[in-house]
Amino acid sequence: MTVAATAVLMIPVFGFGLAFSTPPRLQTWHGDSDSIPTFHLRGPTVRIGSVGDSAYAFGTVVAVTEGPNGDLFSIHRNEPAVHRWTPDGKAMGTIGRRGRGPGEFLLPSGLGFFGDTLWVMDVAAQRASYFGADGTFLHSAEPRVAVAPSPTNPAALVPHPERPLRDGRWFGRGSGRAVDLASGRLSSVPFVSMDSTGALLDTMWVQHYKPYDVLVVPVEPPQHYAYVSQPFGDRPLTGIDADGMLLVVGRRVAKSGAGPNAHFSVTRVDERGDTILHVSYPYQPLGPTRQWVRSVTATMARQAYDAQQIARWGQTESQFEKDVADRLFVPPSLPPVRRFLLGADGSVWLMRFDPVDQRQAWWLIDTEGRPWRWVVPSGNLRILWAGRDHVWGVVADPLGVNYIVRYEIEPDMGEGS
Repeated sequence: MTVAATAVLMIPVFGFGLAFSTPPRLQTWHGDSDSIPTFHLRGPTVRIGSVGDSAYAFGTVVAVTEGPNGDLFSIHRNEPAVHRWTPDGKAMGTIGRRGRGPGEFLLPSGLGFFGDTLWVMDVAAQRASYFGADGTFLHSAEPRVAVAPSPTNPAALVPHPERPLRDGRWFGRGSGRAVDLASGRLSSVPFVSMDSTGALLDTMWVQHYKPYDVLVVPVEPPQHYAYVSQPFGDRPLTGIDADGMLLVVGRRVAKSGAGPNAHFSVTRVDERGDTILHVSYPYQPLGPTRQWVRSVTATMARQAYDAQQIARWGQTESQFEKDVADRLFVPPSLPPVRRFLLGADGSVWLMRFDPVDQRQAWWLIDTEGRPWRWVVPSGNLRILWAGRDHVWGVVADPLGVNYIVRYEIEPDMGEGS
């Protein structure tokens, strides 16, 4: 969460025309959710973090990735370095430092592996740096794209590189200010593929915004705004894999409610913008209760008020909570998917609400769109990386201190794999 009048916010939203140069696979899943085996998370089997040992002290975790030998790598808010950990959680130091030189960072924003090579994206430097699994700097790639208004909409910026791809291309997308999105001045941005220099190759996707996709509260108009995530928002969720395949989870809810024949979808789009696979899944709509909405609003407003230091602008916490509540988007039925994660094995992880067992659970689908596993989460675990038999994530203590944890994925008693 940030407070800034000129903050750039990139939010993908659903709304597109399907492009077919080859026949896509359009399917509707008609299976039985009750027949999908249920797994649970056992652990934590590894716990990393300490407030008393500087080698294990770190800020808010932004992202983690696991190397080919099981080592873990993590980046943290406002830290210009990558932390390294052994598979059992022992500190192995850091990679990089603040600067613009080879192997240095301004603001690491993402990381992953291409084979045994670690890549780290630095959005501030507009550069990806590559390292060996032991942390040795190899080389960097810098596709320079000038920050400039879009020729078709002055409220938008031209697409810029967001992450590198395995074959040397880049994935990029347009962006704009949150306040322009909330006011309707910004209504769409493109998702694009770029060559190694940042030149546009193809438009993969055009996404359309709705003003309620973000919650923007003026705290000292017209100069300062608080940006708060919509807890019941239904904007589509997107992700990109190492080969440049775009995944989109469509979860828009109609204003009148989802209805008895409600469906959500998962779509795979290649680098040329062709839809490769589109699978639709039925679900049972559920409406949010007033008590739940009030509780979520109060918690979210309190966290934003403290984190963004709203008091310095002279606004009371109660007034800020009222302003948040007035701008909150509450659909007649809840979106069928809360979160989305691309697994290291190619699985798509969808956090859903199970109306039968009244619980949040991850629904896993394979690369062909077939659901094959339920995974029941543990406590307040926020999963950041998922493999076939274990996950890495973050938990926070009552004081907000982050700990990186590993959990093993195991079948429930009596369930098979």
